[in-house]
Amino acid sequence: MEPTKRTDSDGDIALDDLVREELGDEPSQEAIDYARELYERYRLPTEEEKEDS
Repeated sequence: MEPTKRTDSDGDIALDDLVREELGDEPSQEAIDYARELYERYRLPTEEEKEDS
């Protein structure tokens, strides 16, 4: 049985779960930090953020 993936407030799969899916059950803290850095740098703006700008 596959574990349930957590979602954020927008209903997207949580970043930590995506990292685990790609790198295995327990990726290093360095890998998690790097994935978060990439996510923050390249994520697309939400509809709300688009309206604000």
